[in-house]
Amino acid sequence: MRTTTRLLAVAIATTLSAVMITPPASAARGTFTFYDNDGGMGIVDPDDDVCYRLGFTIRQLDNATNRYAAVFAKAECGGASVNVLRPRSAAPAPGDAWVRFQRSRSGGAVVVGSKAQCKTGTGTPRTPGRPR
Repeated sequence: MRTTTRLLAVAIATTLSAVMITPPASAARGTFTFYDNDGGMGIVDPDDDVCYRLGFTIRQLDNATNRYAAVFAKAECGGASVNVLRPRSAAPAPGDAWVRFQRSRSGGAVVVGSKAQCKTGTGTPRTPGRPR
């Protein structure tokens, strides 16, 4: 009886410690690459529901993540999305581009909260090139 109780206690403690250590799945897996006239940059494992500013001369987008990427042409992911890239897909960009990652595509529309987080200057910093 004591052995069973001890084994049960160890199993419960192990399960609880694994649950407490494991972070919630709140980030995409993979790389989102965006290209301008000078080359490309990427966001590795981007956070869900965070608005990322890509730049003002963005020409191409490559979503190699496991999340949908809602692309916006307005600052801080404002207004309606201009495109929603499904996981592992590519599309042309609107020029001035912002992106937000989400687990699912909600009927093609993206709901933007009033308290949206915004990140600017992701990836390796570099000076954007002039449009050619």
